[in-house]
Amino acid sequence: MTVEVPDGYGDGELHGWLSNWCGLVEAIARSRAAEELLERDDLPASGGLFAPPMWMWQQCKGLGRKSRARDGGTLLTPVRVKWHVQALHAVDHQTSIPWEACMIDEFWSGASTVVLSPDVIPAAVPSRTPESTIEVEQMSRTEMVRALHGYVQDGHRARWEALEILQPMLERSLLTAHSYLSKDVSTVVGGYRALLDDIMMETIRDEMMFGDADAQAPSVVSKIMDTCLDEGRFDKVEPLHYLRITLRRSAQEAVRRAIGDPHNGSRIRAVAVQADTRNPEVVRDLYNEGAFSSSRPSDQVGLARVQAALTIVPVTARPFDPALTA
Repeated sequence: MTVEVPDGYGDGELHGWLSNWCGLVEAIARSRAAEELLERDDLPASGGLFAPPMWMWQQCKGLGRKSRARDGGTLLTPVRVKWHVQALHAVDHQTSIPWEACMIDEFWSGASTVVLSPDVIPAAVPSRTPESTIEVEQMSRTEMVRALHGYVQDGHRARWEALEILQPMLERSLLTAHSYLSKDVSTVVGGYRALLDDIMMETIRDEMMFGDADAQAPSVVSKIMDTCLDEGRFDKVEPLHYLRITLRRSAQEAVRRAIGDPHNGSRIRAVAVQADTRNPEVVRDLYNEGAFSSSRPSDQVGLARVQAALTIVPVTARPFDPALTA
């Protein structure tokens, strides 16, 4: 019996989701580098634009199920390549550029010779490691400027596409965080209650996705995307696991802020449940004694924080309507 496997999930293939995500990250990085080159305005009269491959694809150890193909084989997973140049580099002659890469406890290094050529055929499939010789199309300065503007536009489109991909992941993380904290708070207030209504959850999601218009600051998700551009971000973890963990942590922090729960509210409530008391002074003293005994004296709490953790109430964006309870 032959097992039909969708593209991107068979033995020896690039991991489908990661391949798409890494391509978007690469486009965003090249867009930023293109903007810098346009601002510097020092391109050669004739040359080329070297776009170093940001990723190479390997069968890496220690990645668990994500590296397991649906047909029983092994998927190729991305390894970030660190080049000694920016994500876009203007060249006007043949040059050798070193690179290195690592993933958990595996390391690679080498150098690629960049050669100018009038006709360049793009590679159909990303290479396992950067090629020893990479051809770059030779262009006039005007053509390079036009190409850089194209990179900028591609990067802007890639950023919006990346946001669309992350939105459902963020929504799942928010639902998980809300469910966990609602159950956690119920241990001290008695009876399960949803702490946030749908409107509040949507508001939190939108602020995390797009930021607060009044604050004029990057959104939480934008900051997470920016960290994906850091060269060393994925030396110890592959991108999908990093995104899941970071979104999960950020979602829980956002829900805690919305309900007024301290960052260590769950630990405070655990002390209250274990001691079977809701007296904030007793809980504070027990908590602080535990902080000292666990060599974490900096984790001590004051009475106000304990009271906040023990008196969480639902937060709703809808006005109370008595008719709904009639």
